[in-house]
Amino acid sequence: MKRSMVIVSAMLLCTVLASVALAAFPKEAHKVEGLININSATVDELQMLPGVGPGIARDIVAYRQAKGPFKNISDLDKVKGIGKKKFEEIKPYCALEGKSTLKVIK
Repeated sequence: MKRSMVIVSAMLLCTVLASVALAAFPKEAHKVEGLININSATVDELQMLPGVGPGIARDIVAYRQAKGPFKNISDLDKVKGIGKKKFEEIKPYCALEGKSTLKVIK
């Protein structure tokens, strides 16, 4: 019984240390080039935008489906999860029409 408690304690300690390490070293932002048409992009495509994960990407698509196509890029700030900082980060890569050319570069 003592041995199993030691193993469980060790596993818990490792989990805590791993969590601390991940928090100390945030995920490196990827670099992108090109533009993404926010009026036709899929959830997967929107996730290529810096700082946009699956939740925000789904919210962009849901907003577009509920309200219709974006008339201005600045309308993105009406989407849940997109504040001023995130908007300024993604704005250079957004377009209202045309083919999406956004790609992740190394």
